[in-house]
Amino acid sequence: MFQVYPLFEMTESTGSPKRVRPPKRPRFARLLLVIGGTLVALLIAEVALRVSGFTYFNPYTVDQDVGYSLRPGAEGWWKREGLTYVKINSHGFHDREEARRYAEDRGTRGFFY
Repeated sequence: MFQVYPLFEMTESTGSPKRVRPPKRPRFARLLLVIGGTLVALLIAEVALRVSGFTYFNPYTVDQDVGYSLRPGAEGWWKREGLTYVKINSHGFHDREEARRYAEDRGTRGFFY
């Protein structure tokens, strides 16, 4: 598998040692080795994180109207600013689960100043 090259060889004309360099690999082959090694390392890290049960809690989702909003029903441990358990209700708010307070047939009410 590995080929061993001598570091020095004797020259015939002077009899002094001359440094021998192993044949160079092409740059493309070295680049492929670096990329392949990086991919294998990332794959090993991904498998290790999944086996250990590491998760990242993200309660946000993309919303066309406001850019992002809370994901209804999301719950998990928030670790960015302290440690707290976060639970989002079915309407997408930080609140308890409550039924609507007003009947649907009552219409909209507004106040004018």
